[in-house]
Amino acid sequence: MAESNLPEAGLPKGYQVAATVVTPLPAECAYPLKNADFLTLCEGTSGSERAGRDLHLGFFVSAIVGVSGLVASVDWPTAIAQKRWTPVGCVVILVIIAAASACGCFLHWKRLRREDTTFTRLKKTISDFFQAQVPTSNTPA
Repeated sequence: MAESNLPEAGLPKGYQVAATVVTPLPAECAYPLKNADFLTLCEGTSGSERAGRDLHLGFFVSAIVGVSGLVASVDWPTAIAQKRWTPVGCVVILVIIAAASACGCFLHWKRLRREDTTFTRLKKTISDFFQAQVPTSNTPA
């Protein structure tokens, strides 16, 4: 066979021409995930409840903007004297929408504050697993 024409000295340890240098990582422990656990972690704490809360919050803010716009733009003494009930009916409908969406937002917020969800249970299980695997080095011998 032919002799190698690479210089013998001057190359760092682990270095090869046209190769990737991979430094070894310290020993780490891993947690085995099932597909259901992975999907729970991907979903996060409560994706659908956050979306519902945000929807109700959007309805609430929109209704409040609508009520304030009607209150500011309608000449109420003239409208009531001429028995025009359309602005009053619109304000009542918007107040009902605001109240219902505020209740919905509160209920979704209350669900988000729950501690016993699949995400929190899985997170606690994984945390307990890693705390059991890692010995505490701060304890005196």
